[in-house]
Amino acid sequence: MTVFDDSFENAFTMLLSQFGEAVVYRNSAGTERSINAIVDRSPSEYYSPAGDVVTPFAEIRTHDDATLGITASELNTGTDEIQIVVKTADTANLQWRPLMHLLSGGGGVTRIRVR
Repeated sequence: MTVFDDSFENAFTMLLSQFGEAVVYRNSAGTERSINAIVDRSPSEYYSPAGDVVTPFAEIRTHDDATLGITASELNTGTDEIQIVVKTADTANLQWRPLMHLLSGGGGVTRIRVR
């Protein structure tokens, strides 16, 4: 890791402590672990390769770490899921949502689009 990556990861840890929330990650083998993530519940729409407008449910940012978050290399989009609160104020309403695809990984942070 570079000095920048180290600095960015330390700053991201502080952001998680202020803006993160507990979510549960379940991989394709069914193994679950609790992690902290910053959840954006109103992400940008985008065009699919077929030209259709796609509206993701959410985007999450978490540590690029196999214990504290989700590594880019372990992610299996379409089969891995995340259990998140649907609306911030409604903590009783949890849903399992499939992970669509990896947006970025590296610098200590993994960013994933949620279906």
